Amino acid sequence: MVADGAGVELGPLTTISCSAHIYADCFEPAQEIIAEHGKKVRCRWDPRGNYIISLANGKIKAQLNSPSGIPLTEFWGRSAAEVLHEVARHHSISDTMHAMDLGAQLQNAEIALNLGIEFKQDNPLQFPVVLKKAKTATC
Repeated sequence: MVADGAGVELGPLTTISCSAHIYADCFEPAQEIIAEHGKKVRCRWDPRGNYIISLANGKIKAQLNSPSGIPLTEFWGRSAAEVLHEVARHHSISDTMHAMDLGAQLQNAEIALNLGIEFKQDNPLQFPVVLKKAKTATC
């Protein structure tokens, strides 16, 4: 709609918002747009390097490697936000998709750290199954 209204070709749109929504009456059109255009998102290597995320010593470690794989620096924190703020201060990401993926990976690392479960980058978190005996209410 934005591209049509502006008379330009469909292209990337970045929305920075405190509260972005897709309402229920727009789910179907949104799914159609994703089905038609979503596969056009291309993965590319960030020329500033890539991150290896791990947990060590009760903290999240984000190691920045050069595009050729040489370790450049490390960022440490107890939360995803803490690490992301350090990464942002160093301007070490130039690709939007890379930044979004890093945020998601760091958030998973923080969840794993707080719950004491294993974290493996680019893999779903594995939550232990906890069975509790159901209590019967009495009146």
